[in-house]
This record gives sequence, C-alpha cells and structure tokens, in this order.
Amino acid sequence: MAGVVCLVKSLYPWMTPAEVERQIKLGAHNLDALTAANPTIPPHFLGAGCLDAYGSLYLHGDFRRDFEFSNEPNNTALIGSGFTLNNSSMTVVCDTLRIQKDAHALFNNSNLVLGDNVTVLFEKGAKLELCPNSSLVVGNYVTFKTENNDPCLGLRKLGNNTQSVTFNNTTFINVPIDISNTEIVYNVCTFSRSDVIHHNEPLSVNYCSFEFSGLQAIQSVPDPDLLCWIRNTEVSNSTIAGIQITGYSKLKIQDNNIHHNYSGIELYECTGGIISDNEISFNGNGIMLYHTNASIIGHNKMTYNYSGSGHGDNRGGYGIDARHFSSWSLIGQDAYPIQTIHDNQREQI
Repeated sequence: MAGVVCLVKSLYPWMTPAEVERQIKLGAHNLDALTAANPTIPPHFLGAGCLDAYGSLYLHGDFRRDFEFSNEPNNTALIGSGFTLNNSSMTVVCDTLRIQKDAHALFNNSNLVLGDNVTVLFEKGAKLELCPNSSLVVGNYVTFKTENNDPCLGLRKLGNNTQSVTFNNTTFINVPIDISNTEIVYNVCTFSRSDVIHHNEPLSVNYCSFEFSGLQAIQSVPDPDLLCWIRNTEVSNSTIAGIQITGYSKLKIQDNNIHHNYSGIELYECTGGIISDNEISFNGNGIMLYHTNASIIGHNKMTYNYSGSGHGDNRGGYGIDARHFSSWSLIGQDAYPIQTIHDNQREQI
C-alpha cells in the first residue's frame, strides 16, 4: 500500500492525501468484479478486493484543474472511472490519452485540446463525452482507436450551436462518433468500423473514407441556411445505409463512390437535395427518397444494386426508389448528358 501511495504521489504531486486515497480506492478491483472474472475461485479467498497499482494511476473522480500532458516522464494522460472535469481544461500536447476500461469520461464546461499526432486510446467499453458547454479542439493527424480492436462507446459531443469542430487527417478505428448541435468539418479522414451520427447544424465531409462504417445526419428543425455537403468520399461495406440524411433543406452529395453497403443513399424529409456525379453500385438499394425533394443531376452511375448483396436491404434492389410523395428530377448535363442506371435487381426506377 505504501508503495502505491508513493507511486501515485510521484505521478500527481499536486494531489491532496484525500485525493490519493480516492485514486487507490477507485482504481482497485472490487470483490464483485474479481468474483465474476474468477468464477472457480471461492469468494472468501478474494477478501474485500484487490489493490491495483496500475489502476490507481488513472484519474478518478471530479476535478477542477487545468491539465497539460506532454511526453515528459511521469506525465502520462490516463483517465479512469468516474472522471469528470469541471470548469477547467485538458491539453494533450503529444503521445497518448488513454481511457480506462468501461470508464465514462465527462467534460463539463471544460475544454479538451488534442495536439497534432495525439492518439486517444479507448479501452473496452470506454466513453468520452463532452457536455453542451464544453469545447473540443483537434489537431492534425489525431487517431481515435480502441485497444485490441475491442468495442467501445466512443466519442460523444453535445454542442451548444456556437462552436465548430474541424477534423483534419483524423483516423477513427472502432470508435463510433455521435455529435449534436455542433458544426462539423471532416477533411481527409478515415473511418474504420466507426459509424458517424450527426445531429443538427452544418456538416461537411470531404475526401474521406468510410470502411465498414456509415454516415447518418439528422436536422431536427429544418433551416434553409444549414448545408450538409458530402463530396469526394468513398463509403463501403456499411451494415447500415452508406449515407442517410434526414430533414436538411440544403443538401449536396457529389463525386462519391458508394458501394457494397446495406443501402446506398437514403434521404428522408429533405426539401432541397442535389445528388450529382456519384457511383452507387452493389448496395442493397441505390438511391431511396422518402417524402423528399431532390435533383439527381450530372453523371450518376447506379448499377448492380440488389437486396441479396453483402449487408443488403431486403426492401432494395432498385436503382432509384422514390416513396411517399417525393418530388424529384433526373437531369443530365450538356457536356455529359448521361445518367447510367442498369442491372439493378428489381426496377431501375
């Protein structure tokens, strides 16, 4: 015990004795967890629990402190169970921010700044959440990933309509993203088994790659000034729709390659959509419109969409499927007046 106290105090010299005690208690293995992990061992052999020196090094509990982590010795960014940062900031200059297994890290009225090339490592079941009054700043080439490809609860940001976040050259691996009420820009980002959900405010996706990942954007209250723009992006092998947009009044889906998804493009309750110059093939459905106004222009290629395809939508098999009073047009261009629709399983239109 004395050794662990010294270890914690050396890593966090600013901690009070009460905070050191909290670190050790919250970092320990409790009896229930030990019993579940070792079902063949009689519970009375395990005592009241087990001291965990490494677990004690994660930050546990509530803090009001401005943290700055760099790659200096004894200055490692570890977030543990029950971590809440109130009215403060955390800056990770470089190296790694690690979130403990099953931990729910919460930033309340606080700022999280991730420097260039930082890795945010989620242990199994971990979650990173920013409340509406908190902000997120992400440098270039930041990576969000899980340890050993384990599942996690991912990154969640509840915005306040005043902040925008730009992700440049960011990589997401097994980390789902759920962001609300915040303008978001994804430039040259890679998503692997990392579904994206965007609620409200503008969204821009440019030169990105989604593999085994889908993109869903929902605008709850239609606003003619809010643009959802997805361009120059590849979306493949998603077990949900490759691109699903709901409620946007201004929408552009341009120059994308959308293939081998449960469904290609789905638009719900959109009042002003433009779909141009995409290749949409080998999905459960090509383009599905529901109570939507859309213009399908330029040179789109909608081929070989069928319900039996990988992850295929059983409702699918259409090149274009327009439902429930949708109003849409299919228009070529003077320079290239061809829309390609053929070899879809059921009907082309």
